[in-house]
Amino acid sequence: MSCGIQNIVATSRGYRGISCAYRGPDSFNFLNSEAELNQSDKNYLSEFKSKDSVCLTVKTSALFDDVICISNNFQKLIRIISLIFRFINECKKNSKECGAPSKTEWQNAEIYILREVQVRTFGNEIHSLEQCGNVTPNSKLKSLSPFLDSQGILRVGGRLRNSVLPYNSKHPILLPAKHKVTDMIIQYYHKIQFHSGPQALLHNIRQKFWPLNGRNLCRKIVHSCVTCFKANPKISSQKMGDLPEDRVNPNFLFNSVGIDFAGPFYIKTKLRKRDPPTKIYVCIIICLSTKAIHLELVFDLSSEALIAALKRFMVRRGKCRKILSDNAPNFVGTKNEINRLFKLMEQQDALFQNFLSEEEITWSHIPPKAPHHGGLWEVV
Repeated sequence: MSCGIQNIVATSRGYRGISCAYRGPDSFNFLNSEAELNQSDKNYLSEFKSKDSVCLTVKTSALFDDVICISNNFQKLIRIISLIFRFINECKKNSKECGAPSKTEWQNAEIYILREVQVRTFGNEIHSLEQCGNVTPNSKLKSLSPFLDSQGILRVGGRLRNSVLPYNSKHPILLPAKHKVTDMIIQYYHKIQFHSGPQALLHNIRQKFWPLNGRNLCRKIVHSCVTCFKANPKISSQKMGDLPEDRVNPNFLFNSVGIDFAGPFYIKTKLRKRDPPTKIYVCIIICLSTKAIHLELVFDLSSEALIAALKRFMVRRGKCRKILSDNAPNFVGTKNEINRLFKLMEQQDALFQNFLSEEEITWSHIPPKAPHHGGLWEVV
């Protein structure tokens, strides 16, 4: 038994250790130590498990950044911050308060949010204002004359200090152009203003805030609003038809005319001052081919007055072959009266009947509820 133990002790690697431990310090070569190990030493070292080094990086984020990441609404963001402040105060005072945030808590939370946004984006300007009272000459806020108010909020300066306007209107709060809080504020105002357009939205925002590059920001918010997109669909344009033949072909003066009335106008027909003014209308007759205009004065809108105006017109300008008008009752009545007169004359004289059939005036109307067909005289 003792012989076996002595043999184990004499040959045991665990008892004696590795062979390099018996060498002198001068014999160690750390650069080539692995090459000098014999096979038994290598087998012994292979039994040990290697240890891997792990590097862990811990990033601490501020409370403000965490709250912004979970909120897409400015009112919700203020409510969350105000409730967090209430919880902190309750922990300090060992008291408990329930209900919605009060006005003071709401204002304090809003001031905290705006101050944090400005410190993260306008840190150099705020530091310069605290040190020397002015921003650096190369600052992008130099033209706005910014200053810090009593609450540490960066505001726009200007020359309205003596104005009776509200303080927020005289000195609006500066907001950065590229920040999530700025987008949330613009979206909030766009919603409470019933989805107003970019110009009205920017005007309402500038009563309290001054976002940098505000016009482009408001335009971006309005164009990305789903409600506004649904309420303002793309309007299809109507393809217009061809112009009438009388409009595009040359012809004699007042051969084809369009008729319309303008007025009423009031004139004095008597010399006495107490006499009431007389109501008159102007009959506009325009040539469809040359755009020449003839004006006739009428005292009412009856068919008789229109017939008299046409007679005076034909005496001075000659007979027209075609008349075009809208569907006013006096025009329709005059057309029926002329047709009735033509039929009466046609029954009395065959020669005159042939003449009327050759020289008869054609009276036509534009389609109902289509004033663009009479755009030529409507412009006049």
